[in-house]
Amino acid sequence: MLSRSLKGQQERERNAATSRLLRRRSWFEAVIAMKFVEHHPLADPDAAARKLIEIANGVEAAQDGRIYIERVNEPFLTAGGSGEQFRAGIERAIALGWLWRHESGTYVRFTDKGAELFA
Repeated sequence: MLSRSLKGQQERERNAATSRLLRRRSWFEAVIAMKFVEHHPLADPDAAARKLIEIANGVEAAQDGRIYIERVNEPFLTAGGSGEQFRAGIERAIALGWLWRHESGTYVRFTDKGAELFA
């Protein structure tokens, strides 16, 4: 009887050790498979707003100082920004008082405060 319980205990210990090894291996494989995120310079809304202001300053304004959104959006996306970063940058520039956006959302204008950045 004693030998059966000893064998059962050894088997349980062996199963526990195997289980620990498998957990360790799966954790290690997960770490290796992990994709690390690179820092993106336009991920910060303030940096995106500065980039948008820089791009908008280089765009020729239409009538009454209108700068159409698509004239700013395309260069921003080409510079490596995403749509979410563009939206966050526009909203941040408006919040800082650098840009004014028409209620339709089709164009922006520099405010006096925004124009002072390039004076």
